[in-house]
Amino acid sequence: MREVRMTFGEHLEELRRRLIGALLWLGLSTGACLYYGKGLMHLTMRPHESAIKGAMNKSNLQRIEQSVAGLVEIQEGAASWELLFIDDLRERWGREQMKKVSEASQERISRILSAFSPEQKKQFFTALEVVSEELLLVFLPISSSKLQPAKERGYVERFQVLEKELRELAGRMESSSFQRLLGLGVDFDKVIRTIAEFNQFLEARRKAILEGPPPDLRALMEQLAEDQNLKKIDEIYGDLRKRVDEISSNKPKAPILIKYLEGFMSYFKVALIFGIFFALPLILFEMWKFIGAGLYSHEQKYVLMIYPFSILLFLGGLFFGYFWMVPISLQFLASWGADFADLNFTLENYVNLFFTLTVILGLVFQTPLVMIFLSQIGIVDAKGFKAARKFTVLGAIVFAIIVTPPDPLSWFLVASPIYLLYEAGIYICQLLERRQKKEAAA
Repeated sequence: MREVRMTFGEHLEELRRRLIGALLWLGLSTGACLYYGKGLMHLTMRPHESAIKGAMNKSNLQRIEQSVAGLVEIQEGAASWELLFIDDLRERWGREQMKKVSEASQERISRILSAFSPEQKKQFFTALEVVSEELLLVFLPISSSKLQPAKERGYVERFQVLEKELRELAGRMESSSFQRLLGLGVDFDKVIRTIAEFNQFLEARRKAILEGPPPDLRALMEQLAEDQNLKKIDEIYGDLRKRVDEISSNKPKAPILIKYLEGFMSYFKVALIFGIFFALPLILFEMWKFIGAGLYSHEQKYVLMIYPFSILLFLGGLFFGYFWMVPISLQFLASWGADFADLNFTLENYVNLFFTLTVILGLVFQTPLVMIFLSQIGIVDAKGFKAARKFTVLGAIVFAIIVTPPDPLSWFLVASPIYLLYEAGIYICQLLERRQKKEAAA
């Protein structure tokens, strides 16, 4: 670095050289990242996938709560519960009725066959065997297709399986207290409690009906197709089954493309973001080199001290945006309206938000270093920074409103780090100024 002050023209020339150098490094890094665009795009999409999963789970849970409320209404109403347990009743009483029918049929067949000759009896049984085989070939596939697994045969078993799966999901997807505070987590406790009570109610009703007098199964079968309560329970169960399966699959919806250039431009923006990330040390080197070129030698040492911390803070801002800011803010935004609208987002929209909430935060995290640098070269001291605190708060809020999505949570997540970093900068400046005063006094 030079030891003399530079003229205005020399400053412009130095700025041009450093800009060309920074753009060259950025171009080379972006080109390399564009070559590996697919892998980097998958890495970029992870916060989106996490946010959409959370929003979809919350939406499905809201639909489940609505369906469970319907179960409570049915439970409190006057339903024909015998129809709900028709399979159990047929199994309980159907055998006895079939036995009576069989005995009566055997008696009739015996009376008919008593008048047949031996040859006629032989022909009758041969024909009966052929007809039986044909009937089995016709009706066996139909009846087999309607058979269900044991766990799905009765309504009690179906809702018990749902309760079990919901308990497993609740244990697997337990939300943190911070997520619940922001309204982003999913809480299955209320739904599980309601379904468990409904299952206990069903079990008690089934036991009472099966231990009661034998019903008229033929009359119940005639009512089966027309019963509205049974249809409503089937609809509720179908919706619950669908929602639980969607939550269990844990598959996020992919973003959509609505313009021809959108795919390419999104890949290019992602390559640019990662190009900045990988070329960061060289870009910051060019920036601080330009700043240091116009300083005296005793001032230039602060540039060398700040440079490595500048890289670390920029990376800290990027990681804060990637792992914290993007998933939380996107899930918060996607959750609004998810209970009455289908979640579809464009790739371009997401990539723009990703760029804003990562690279911009990386630059924001440079705040303490800029403050320390200005303090050490004597432009602004800690007292001056304290006096400007109220303007910093206002500026942080305005900046957050400009660069982030239009929601209070995103504003808070951006403005808060700016203010905290500003306070950290004031504290460090005070420590450095006290140390300098002690050294001067010594």
